[in-house]
Amino acid sequence: MSFHKTDLRKLHIIQLDDHALFLAGMRTTIHSIFPNAIIESFLSNDKALIRLKELLHFNKQPDLIITDYNHPGDNGLEFAYEIKSLAEEHGVKIPVIMVTMVQKDIILSKGLDDSPLDGFFNKSESAETILDFIRTRLPRIFSEN
Repeated sequence: MSFHKTDLRKLHIIQLDDHALFLAGMRTTIHSIFPNAIIESFLSNDKALIRLKELLHFNKQPDLIITDYNHPGDNGLEFAYEIKSLAEEHGVKIPVIMVTMVQKDIILSKGLDDSPLDGFFNKSESAETILDFIRTRLPRIFSEN
């Protein structure tokens, strides 16, 4: 799939990874298709969770959270469970995807359906694969609210 058209939705995305270069690359990649996206980047769980709690307190929420598996604090799967718990407490759904170098079967021994994740991508996948997910899957996730 070719991504030459821009999508003017003003998505609010929180991304968490302990590698600043990867965060910058994801920001550039997402902005190439979603130039109006607001992207907040965090290097550790605690700061990302503080921000999420602030948003939820003011009845706001991100459209998507992107997390790595390995970073300071709980691992990305534990972080995703915490996000889903907070979202449930506030009566909202927040899609969470993981983008990591760790193999899927190591993290998700029972599969994606038995996890808090809405998507799983290896960092070796193409940017188009992740952008395709954001472009096509988010509306379907939000229609469930």
